[in-house]
Amino acid sequence: MIWYVGAPLTALLVLLQVSAAPAFTYGGVHADLLVVWLGCWATVRGRQETMPLLPIAGLGLGLLGGEPLGASLLALLPIVGLAALVEASPLRGRFGAALVTVLAGSLCYTFIHAAASLAGGSGGGPPLNLLRVAPRAAILDAITAAVWFWPLRLACGRHVRGGEFRRL
Repeated sequence: MIWYVGAPLTALLVLLQVSAAPAFTYGGVHADLLVVWLGCWATVRGRQETMPLLPIAGLGLGLLGGEPLGASLLALLPIVGLAALVEASPLRGRFGAALVTVLAGSLCYTFIHAAASLAGGSGGGPPLNLLRVAPRAAILDAITAAVWFWPLRLACGRHVRGGEFRRL
């Protein structure tokens, strides 16, 4: 794993998610930077390299944000499952897989985070409000993933060395 890239950038994105991301809203929602980062990282680097970044992201959000401690960690877990599905698929291109992973991960993140916060005692507001907000957040996350995917793939993508076989 590229620890010198993945772990510090995840910690930096935790700080940005808590401090700056709520200031940049579009349509009443802001991008969940960690969902986008982990979804793109999972499709570029794989599920095994994403799993160590989940505790950094989830616990960092729980400790620095105003939410129950394990809510973000639980909400980010489906991204690894979606990455396992991407690795098992015979598709060659990873861009579409990254967008689908981020879209589905964002929807899962929104609903699981709301359920965990409600179970933790935080008021979630009306349930229909969640159905209005979740698709907007997923679309905004997918747009952010479309911008982040190619620089991440070019900088940190897996390179096939001579003598290794590439899965089609």
